[in-house]
Amino acid sequence: MSLLTVKHVCKSFDLQGGFFSSESAKLLALDDVNISLEEGGFTGILGESGSGKTTLARVICRLLQPDSGEVLIEGRSVNEYSRLELSMKVQMIFQDPFASLNPKLSLRTILGEAAPGGSLKAIEETLSLVGLPGDALPLYPHHFSGGQRQRIAIARALLKKPRIIIADEPLSSLDISIQAQILELFSELKKSFNISFIFISHDIVTASNIVDYFYVMKGGRVVEEGPAEKILTSPSTDYTKNLLAAVPL
Repeated sequence: MSLLTVKHVCKSFDLQGGFFSSESAKLLALDDVNISLEEGGFTGILGESGSGKTTLARVICRLLQPDSGEVLIEGRSVNEYSRLELSMKVQMIFQDPFASLNPKLSLRTILGEAAPGGSLKAIEETLSLVGLPGDALPLYPHHFSGGQRQRIAIARALLKKPRIIIADEPLSSLDISIQAQILELFSELKKSFNISFIFISHDIVTASNIVDYFYVMKGGRVVEEGPAEKILTSPSTDYTKNLLAAVPL
């Protein structure tokens, strides 16, 4: 049984009509999407902006409700979990680490809200895991670099001890050297804690450093899937070929 299964998920959004129109239209953001994630797997979701990647991530985390279909974690619908239970199954790391951290709260408070019982020991151990010093706790998000803020976001997710981490374009605001460090950190966490990852990206080459299986999305649909090596070396759709061509090797 897969750790995560997404079955026939559809999601649409209402679009308001023009200034002189009272009519509304629908944007179909997800159209019969099916994906799975095996325990210990590192699955990539690829696609251009607007392809439905982030909407899918938000549906999995129950930040959005699908119009139809279902999301199962460990064979159980995400709707059957309490908010607390679900937070210990799946955590999401967002694209912009600064926007996802409350600028008015210290690092100690941000991580204390995620730590079991606000445990200082758990916070310090987790900071060490992600490569941040314990004396950073009194500081605020603006005191940290982009790479450090992303490490804080990762630490906050880890404190929930999730089975799955969804990383939504986590490298897009970081320079190349910091990207490599974050990828290495993800790889270490996967090995050490058997965390399963969903890695969302438009950059197929960078993602291929850690991803073992890809789903390629276009217009809310999965248009191709397969092992990372196959997708990289012999993609079957022109869309995937264009994604490859758009990124310098």
